[in-house]
Amino acid sequence: MILIEEAAKRLINYLEQQLEQYIIAQVVEAAIGPLVDTVANAVQGLVFQAAESALGVSGGGGGGSGFRIDPDALEEHARMMHEQADAVAGHAQMFQSKLAGVSFE
Repeated sequence: MILIEEAAKRLINYLEQQLEQYIIAQVVEAAIGPLVDTVANAVQGLVFQAAESALGVSGGGGGGSGFRIDPDALEEHARMMHEQADAVAGHAQMFQSKLAGVSFE
């Protein structure tokens, strides 16, 4: 019976870790989306400019002259990420407290 309890505890610990990693990945993925788009546009412009330079031509319109990060929008996204992280931490604590009451006897 002790072996079953130990195996159940290890399984619960493993599942807690998997759930926590999944939630963290989802939060990070949601937060990074806007940044990835901005960087992709910037890189596209740089590649276009490099191709123009290598060919010795000027396209005139290209991928843009650069990009700008809006500090207020960046601060808002950071605030939202902090709020989401706090919510995830609260969910993890609630999940852990509920699992603590589980018995396999």
